[in-house]
Amino acid sequence: MNYSVEEWIEEGRRLYGPNTDLWRFRCPSCGHIQSVLDFKRYRGKGATPSCAYCNCIGRYSGTKNEIFSTEQPCNYALYGLITLDHNIVVSDDGTKQPVFKFADQQDGE
Repeated sequence: MNYSVEEWIEEGRRLYGPNTDLWRFRCPSCGHIQSVLDFKRYRGKGATPSCAYCNCIGRYSGTKNEIFSTEQPCNYALYGLITLDHNIVVSDDGTKQPVFKFADQQDGE
């Protein structure tokens, strides 16, 4: 699904409220659910809050689980060679940013 930036923020607020630290995303590879807040503990390893919607936290937590693993979390990144199920956020200038789906979105949304 494509969202404008405003629509995406509105959807996040609808699902989780105004505190973006509590917004949750599902890794399309392993299914791990993570929040923006989860990434703050890995700042020293290069994680930023925006990593929550495009990287599985396993990239920073030190897991060795490969993508497509049934073990969570994995080390999948949305911007890699293989792009799995995701949404697109389109900025005002037309730039498209792939993002993980919100953890609580229904299939087909």
